[in-house]
Amino acid sequence: MKKSLLTTFAVLFMGILAFAQSTGIQINPSFLSASLLQESDTTVTTQIFNNTAEEISFSFPGFTDRNNGGPDAYGYTWTDSDDAGYFYTWTEISETGTEITTLTDDNRVGPFAMGFDFPYYGESRNQFWISSNGAILFDDISLVFANGVIPTNNYYQTDFIAALWDDLNFNTDSSTAFYQVFPDKVIVQFEHAVQYGNTRWATFQVILMSNGAITLSYKAFSDDFNFPTNTIGLQSPVSGVGLQISYNEPYLHNELSIFINAGGEEADFITSIQPSSGTIPAFSAAEVVLTYSSAGYTPGRYNQTVTCTTSDPAFDTLNVYNLMVVSELPMFIGTVSDADSGNPLEGVNVTAGSFATTTGPQGNYELQVTPGTYTLSFEKQGYDIAVSGDYSVTYDDVVNVTQALTLSDEFIVGGTVFAGIYQLDLGYVNAFKTEGAQVIDIFADLIDTLGYYNFPVLTLGEYLIKAEPAFGSQYEGGYLPTYFGDVVHWADAQVIDLTSNIFNADINLVPATLANSDGPGTISGYIYHSGENKSGDALIPAADIPIVLKQDNKHAMVMSNSEGYFEFSRLDFGTYTMFAEMFGKEAEFRNITISQNNESSEANNLFIYAAEVLYGIGEQLPAGVKSISAPYPNPASAEVSVQLNLTAPATLRFELINTLGRVVTGFEHASTGGSIKITLPVSDTPGGIYSLRISDSNGRAISRKLVIR
Repeated sequence: MKKSLLTTFAVLFMGILAFAQSTGIQINPSFLSASLLQESDTTVTTQIFNNTAEEISFSFPGFTDRNNGGPDAYGYTWTDSDDAGYFYTWTEISETGTEITTLTDDNRVGPFAMGFDFPYYGESRNQFWISSNGAILFDDISLVFANGVIPTNNYYQTDFIAALWDDLNFNTDSSTAFYQVFPDKVIVQFEHAVQYGNTRWATFQVILMSNGAITLSYKAFSDDFNFPTNTIGLQSPVSGVGLQISYNEPYLHNELSIFINAGGEEADFITSIQPSSGTIPAFSAAEVVLTYSSAGYTPGRYNQTVTCTTSDPAFDTLNVYNLMVVSELPMFIGTVSDADSGNPLEGVNVTAGSFATTTGPQGNYELQVTPGTYTLSFEKQGYDIAVSGDYSVTYDDVVNVTQALTLSDEFIVGGTVFAGIYQLDLGYVNAFKTEGAQVIDIFADLIDTLGYYNFPVLTLGEYLIKAEPAFGSQYEGGYLPTYFGDVVHWADAQVIDLTSNIFNADINLVPATLANSDGPGTISGYIYHSGENKSGDALIPAADIPIVLKQDNKHAMVMSNSEGYFEFSRLDFGTYTMFAEMFGKEAEFRNITISQNNESSEANNLFIYAAEVLYGIGEQLPAGVKSISAPYPNPASAEVSVQLNLTAPATLRFELINTLGRVVTGFEHASTGGSIKITLPVSDTPGGIYSLRISDSNGRAISRKLVIR
């Protein structure tokens, strides 16, 4: 049993010095008390003073020797016939009782009516079962053949009397059992019960008296009976309460009776006294330790008096008065709700010091603590943390603390940025607050030398986080700017829906492994700022725009120069994907193949619009064309149209080009000028991404991106 001493104190009526100087034999203190929790035990101490000129002997009856024991938590005690004043008893019923012929091996038979109400651990029993493993059962359970300790602390092995709990069987001709009901008792007799696997046997009885007394009598054992393999005792309906008399000990012998009695009204919480007997020299003292056990006791106050006898006729009986106070741990209870709606909140973490619990579906909680002073904390994701005052609590206190939580609108986001297996040594990080694809706020932070970043105050909403090495970092140029989710394109990034603090939004930078190539290929082009209608006369070179090239899991990135020019060189043969990385703008991805016949891919020109970045092919407005609209509808499934404004007569060629650069369909159209609408049927065109190219006879051309479904 787990020891848990909470408070021990003694009420002293006289000082020890006064007792030591007085004459005669006395116990000081003679009033003892202790406070403890349920299902625990503790010790208290007193002393016996011998202030006489002669050595004395002392004894605490009921606690002195192996021939008696108890009480258990309910108050059962036992004595056997080896103790003075008790005698072996046996009532033979083999001729008068009812034979039980169906006992075999590891089985039970019953129930059998008792004819009266038999009190057992506070409950009335009127029937029983007989187990082949040497026990009387008060419930229809299967008692395992392997004997164990009592209490069993096993929910499935309760409510029985272990007369000789062993692996016994009744499969021999001489093995049987009988029972007989008398007006004031029931006797069950086990005749030649054989230990499993051999011929060793035992004959014994169980006598159940109507007043609750129990006698276990052992008539005879075979000479070779194996004694240290059995358990004797009482097991209550509660798995943690029972009276163990013997466990795997060579205790039993022929013609032995054990007498078991239930406790009286006075509690029996003292389980041992050490020493329970001894001698004390003249003018000396002996310390005595008493053990209290609250097992089976409900919270309350309990009294027990024990008697000490001495060899001095003038002081032959001395009493020790004991008070045991069984307490409950203090407890906080309450309900946690939403401050705005008043609805109960489930899953709120409630803590008081090292003690913690969570609220249930109705917002309720119970938190048991030890005595002390506590501040309660209430925490749930999405809500501000709340704390509630200093509460001093002691045993048996129940304190109601109800709390309302307010929705939080400020949170912390942090994480570590890694360059390979190492933390980034120097860098920047941005948090983009978004609504859809629109950025509504931008926050910036530096990455410390351990790679950690922290945004201490971000409001409720959706965020994308991007990190990159800074100038001076040993990883600059070796790793690309990377979004949370470990991707380089903003549209692929993992969105953080911020409703609580986040401290592990880690980012693993994407390495620039394509930069390690040493091939003959080159991919280049220009990027421009362009009006929505792309008039052609207001193109502005776009500087410092990240252009990303990737091949499988390999990446490279360059920045456009002041003229909008960009170039990837030293590329191996293969197919690459290129796009412009501009946060919030839809990117058009182009596949470009570098081969022996095509070592250089030029004029991969990009045009930046309000919501997207698109490719063109040698982009220039055809002669006579003032403006060209975007294709509509886009995506298209049946037909697609464009609107052109012409300043002069023109003959234009319209071509639909797939991602492989092949012309899927094409035609020419002559016009005298003005505003014209051109419609192309696309219902028979396979779905995919296309470029609609419009050109004149001199090769001046412009392209528009088109999606066909």
